Amino acid sequence: MAKNLEKNIIKFEDNSILRIMLGVFHKNLEIIEKKLNVVLAPRGNIISINGNVKNILITKNTLSELYERAKVSEIIEKKDVESIILNMKKNNNSSKIFIKTPQKEIYPRTNGQSNLIKEILNKEIVFVIG
Repeated sequence: MAKNLEKNIIKFEDNSILRIMLGVFHKNLEIIEKKLNVVLAPRGNIISINGNVKNILITKNTLSELYERAKVSEIIEKKDVESIILNMKKNNNSSKIFIKTPQKEIYPRTNGQSNLIKEILNKEIVFVIG
């Protein structure tokens, strides 16, 4: 085993929300494992995280954000997971920025989309090209 590896767990309350968060055949966990170089082991509503301390912290924050997003969304796509990981790595708060529509909440996936949503929320009128 490599040096500086730690183990941590995170527990979630609702298994139906957890099912949405994990994705089909736990694909979302596989994305997190590859991007953050951690090992995730789900068992019921508990996920065990193995890896270095910094990556465990980012992983816990990512999983928490995914869980919150799964509460309001019916599906979480690969691009959603990747954008949350990127935001957590940058310690960015853009995952808290969204547009609420009558049917669902729309979250930005790129920095450009984050900037656009910030401008929409702060300005009276915004023109976009492209």
